[in-house]
Amino acid sequence: MKIVCICQKEEKTDILIKPETAMLVNGKPLFIPDFTDDLRVSLCVLLHINRLGRNIAERFASRYFDEMTLGLDFAAYDKLQKARQEHLSISPFVAFDGSMAIGQWQGTDFNFTDYDLTINQMQISNEFRLVCTPEQAIAEASRYFKLCTGDIIAIRTTLQPIKLNINDHIDIVGNDNTILTMNIK
Repeated sequence: MKIVCICQKEEKTDILIKPETAMLVNGKPLFIPDFTDDLRVSLCVLLHINRLGRNIAERFASRYFDEMTLGLDFAAYDKLQKARQEHLSISPFVAFDGSMAIGQWQGTDFNFTDYDLTINQMQISNEFRLVCTPEQAIAEASRYFKLCTGDIIAIRTTLQPIKLNINDHIDIVGNDNTILTMNIK
């Protein structure tokens, strides 16, 4: 099982892989890694892959996922920026254990544009755009990786990364349901 993250970097699609250990589920807290002083979070739409596929055409991509949700993608932003400047690997700073919080899975008809993201009971955002459609994400990821049942595609949104601190509390509510609630420790 893997998490394939689709991001936008300077008008180009960037694909990152996170291991299974990156998943945070059931509202477990994220403990800020000791190697960063600047933890940031980005909002993602997550797709649950339900069948094996490679080189999937965009027109067939909707057949390859059976659930959607919202999630949070954490990064050690200070170390990430430094690694990019020095042309070093960014993986340790974006794919660390617990770096992807996964909300409660919804059906494929989930309206992910009707939501509220709050940190410490202050509304941060309730609108965003995806960097690509779910079908485009599946087609692009499957060009490079075989997608397996249980894999997750994480599609970044245009919402800018938000700095987090110890004792922050994050909630995502969508369609009048709590999708994700968690603490930063």
